[in-house]
Amino acid sequence: MDKRIWEKANAFSHIYTKIVKGDTEVEQLGKLKKKDFYRIIILCGSFIMIASLEVLAKAKDLDYFTFVNESLLAQGNPGLTYEDFVTSMLASYIGKIILPVGLALTTWIAFIKIGFNRIFIFSWTLFTLAAAAFHLLSLELTSIFYYIYILLYIIILIHLIRLPQDTIKEEG
Repeated sequence: MDKRIWEKANAFSHIYTKIVKGDTEVEQLGKLKKKDFYRIIILCGSFIMIASLEVLAKAKDLDYFTFVNESLLAQGNPGLTYEDFVTSMLASYIGKIILPVGLALTTWIAFIKIGFNRIFIFSWTLFTLAAAAFHLLSLELTSIFYYIYILLYIIILIHLIRLPQDTIKEEG
């Protein structure tokens, strides 16, 4: 039994080494330039700031709470208490900031420790496209935050797609 565990650990170590060292199976693109790192971090921070302002504005607005409550009652759903309303706003907030937080953290790890590869770019481009599509389908056309989010998603996508051209190849 110990032999099988040891073999699996060696296999995992081999795969990890290939990914981190940039073997031929997973091409390592190199390290991020500082300016690209800071651009992504600033974009993610801006996204989180806008989401924070939006949830603050909506959660404090008694008219918005009344509008949401009346909409629910008109659809035959039970009304909300203010605590339930605030809880739903915070849940929505966490759902909106999970992408920029994850992108910022993995970008920091890629910048400090391991560099990045095409899988990093593909994954985060796909996640960002999915989040943008989900946001577009919310159709909050009367909210200025809706359009700011769309603009930030587009800018993040452009930076992610441009990353392979803006990398520093490591010598040796």
